[in-house]
Amino acid sequence: LPVGFLLLFRYFSFRWIWTDEVKEASESKAPWIGYAPPHGVFPWGNMLSIFIINAALNVTFFGAAASIVFWTPGLKLIAAFGVIDVSKQSLMSALKKGHCVGIVPDGIAGIFHANDFDEVLCVKHRKGAARLALQTGRPLFPCFFFATHACCRCGTTSGAS
Repeated sequence: LPVGFLLLFRYFSFRWIWTDEVKEASESKAPWIGYAPPHGVFPWGNMLSIFIINAALNVTFFGAAASIVFWTPGLKLIAAFGVIDVSKQSLMSALKKGHCVGIVPDGIAGIFHANDFDEVLCVKHRKGAARLALQTGRPLFPCFFFATHACCRCGTTSGAS
């Protein structure tokens, strides 16, 4: 990995935990759909996991981001991280090519529900990942990133006039 990315791992105290059974299942059941909430203000854990998965597992893995990200100056650089559009067409294309994909199911809504005190998930009405798994016959691999709310603080306009 490039030195800059290694520094990100150190800065965020990033830790990835799995068992041998999970590693074997991840490789033998590929391609799969990673289901990794919460989004938070910015999903650093999800972004860093792209490198870990590609380096540690015998799979090709892409994270998925909202289409608007690729049109936003500065943010569109995340494509260099190994990120694809989260559209159904893009995800299905990657899965058909044998690539694993990861999504953050609460998406942009997770940004607006993030706070400095709780791990908040906005997934109650989010069924796209389950629908994609059923339509493609690919397994969902659940994951969770703790303390995403601590990576980027939420601002407040309380008391503003």
